[in-house]
Amino acid sequence: MNEIQKVPRVRVGYSGNLVMILVIVILLLLAFVAYVFLIKPSINGYVVDKQVEAQQILINNIILQVQQQGYVSIDLSNNQTLVLVPYTGTSTPSK
Repeated sequence: MNEIQKVPRVRVGYSGNLVMILVIVILLLLAFVAYVFLIKPSINGYVVDKQVEAQQILINNIILQVQQQGYVSIDLSNNQTLVLVPYTGTSTPSK
């Protein structure tokens, strides 16, 4: 008896495409992990360093202006003004 068995067809290009898709997905995941753990913290560290540097420059400029003019006037919201003047504390005898 001649029975013909059907052999399932295998698509030749399918496994190659699947491998390429998996490689691309893995590379994207690696790039995301590198960004989250390596690149982003270094950028944030740089930004924080520059913010600290800017604060130090601002404080030094305020102190310099107080030394040169004798006071500094800083306008705040709601028509308020902050006036900074040098203060030399004198020691008073305690009773």
